[in-house]
Amino acid sequence: MPKSEIQGALAHYVFKWENQVAVAFGDASLVNHARPANCDYHSDVLDKSIVVVTNRAIRQGEELTIDYGWDQPSFVKIGLRSTALEPESESHRCWLLAESHREAGRMAEAAESYAKRAEMGGGDEEEWYARVQQARCLRELGDEGGFLSRALAAFDQRPQRAEPLYDLARFYRERGMHEASVLFSEPGLALPPPEEDALFVEDFVYTAGLQEEYAIAANYSRDPARKDRGHAACNRLALDRDVPSGSRNLARSNLFFYIEPAGAMMPSFAARPVWFTPPDGYHATNPSVARRGGQIVLAQPSVNYTLTEDGHYHTPNGAPIHTRNFLLRLDDDLEIRSTAEILPPADMPQPSYPRVPGFDDLRLFAWRDGLWCCATSHEMTPEGWREQVLARIDERAPEACRLTDWRVLRPQEPRRHEKNWMPQVAGDRLQLIHQCDPTRVLDEQAQTVVEAIPAIAAEQFGGGSQAIAFDNGSLALIHEMEERDGGRYYRHRFVWFDEANVLRGVSRAFYFHRKGIEFAAGLAWHPDGKRLLVSYGVGDSEAWIATLDAGEVRGVLGDAQRLPSGASGPTRR
Repeated sequence: MPKSEIQGALAHYVFKWENQVAVAFGDASLVNHARPANCDYHSDVLDKSIVVVTNRAIRQGEELTIDYGWDQPSFVKIGLRSTALEPESESHRCWLLAESHREAGRMAEAAESYAKRAEMGGGDEEEWYARVQQARCLRELGDEGGFLSRALAAFDQRPQRAEPLYDLARFYRERGMHEASVLFSEPGLALPPPEEDALFVEDFVYTAGLQEEYAIAANYSRDPARKDRGHAACNRLALDRDVPSGSRNLARSNLFFYIEPAGAMMPSFAARPVWFTPPDGYHATNPSVARRGGQIVLAQPSVNYTLTEDGHYHTPNGAPIHTRNFLLRLDDDLEIRSTAEILPPADMPQPSYPRVPGFDDLRLFAWRDGLWCCATSHEMTPEGWREQVLARIDERAPEACRLTDWRVLRPQEPRRHEKNWMPQVAGDRLQLIHQCDPTRVLDEQAQTVVEAIPAIAAEQFGGGSQAIAFDNGSLALIHEMEERDGGRYYRHRFVWFDEANVLRGVSRAFYFHRKGIEFAAGLAWHPDGKRLLVSYGVGDSEAWIATLDAGEVRGVLGDAQRLPSGASGPTRR
């Protein structure tokens, strides 16, 4: 119904529905309005339903809220009604009949009635949309020629509208005709949402639908520039907070087909194994490189387990999972100059959870004239909760180091497994990036000092490396994990935080060696001041270290607020 017909308090409880309003029943009616909201919704005009999805992680007990979609303070500007929409007009009665047939599943009768409505003319949006709906009914009926004819006629009548282009792109993509599909989705991407038209505007087409079709079809293109634009569209959808979660998740899955190795994205990337010999029965895994003054140091974990193809940990004779950590000092050519085991604290209590004793996932950093680390411990609680531990590395013994001055870091929030925090040192201040979306930064006592919502959807970003000083802010490597074909695969991104720890820059995703289990735990400046050092593990069984030019990293960082959409013209939002 038109908003002008809504009176009193009810006006505060309606949803934007194209150019009118809708009152929701069922669960959607219980979700309150807020700005900003923690849920998104989109109207499904065909099914006459409202679909509500969360747009970030929701804490236990947190109220779900949505933005009802009106522009304050006058809510929404509704264009003038077409005379064809007057309830008593013959053309509108024909339209309503067509709608009734379609909703009843009587597609042949619906197509006939839509065709009659279009023939009545009027030059208005209802006449145009009748052609669009006629085409869709013909498609449902299997009349492909009729669909193509009517969809093209609808576009020819109103070339400023992208809905027919979306339908055509999807039609050809579903038939595996990807080059034909992009011929429609590519020009559609260049069309902004219509400003003069007020009726039958399908927001999904402009915000996500065309990008979705283009991102899928362009991956098959033989034109490298077009395929790169498809990659841009897929990447933007994967990070766009404003698109439906289904589109975002589909794009994240489809990134698997686009991502490139680090060396293709950053040609200076040069990797080599960490030539460390672990103790018998152990093998090296995810190392963490850091700088202490001019010295390159590296925490090298060694583990007694192997990772099975289905992602389970196997230890000899079912022994507890155990990690032994070593401190390596490297020269500027990344050759090992000394090795010392990092022993657990001398005052460590007996483990409450003996299945995973010790510390793992060390992140190394220099702070207050010492060498420190944050690490994961499982043994402090009977349930084996993963917890973060902060500790200093006492290096006075020549052949072994020992963790000391240690403490468990417990945030003031509902308990969950804590791992992979990213240490960030600025002068005498230590902070730890706890998560990326919302971006939550803790101090050395695990008290929250920063909480911000980034411009992109980054709830899937997991901690990887340290956050190091870079261009008046901080640079870090993060990972995203996806379950695929019964296994896990990781992709990586560089992210840049400004001085206020707001996430402002993000690279495209990449992998190091192969699409599978990889984990980056270290990032540091090389002593030459021009290159970066990256340390990572592959398959939980190999340790690697690499260098790359800092300038190339700057070049791959995109503005999180203005990621390319895939359109060949200026980026539109």
